[in-house]
Amino acid sequence: MKEKHDLHAVTRLAVYEVGQAAFAPLLLKRPEIAEDLAAGLAQREALGANSELPANQRERRRLDLLHAIRSIFRSQRESAKS
Repeated sequence: MKEKHDLHAVTRLAVYEVGQAAFAPLLLKRPEIAEDLAAGLAQREALGANSELPANQRERRRLDLLHAIRSIFRSQRESAKS
């Protein structure tokens, strides 16, 4: 699944892409990484939208992202077993 996004940095930065094959073992060993990632993505998404979402909507978005992350890596794990 390839997606294209535009990023605009305010300061100089380095960006690293970690593929699913490299990231999956980390999630297996430390599932809390998915929770941290979902929380960070939801927070940044809200900041990027310049919106003050109610707490219940932010929490719903965090849970949606967490479910998506787990679902992607679950399907990859199941494919590898087949």
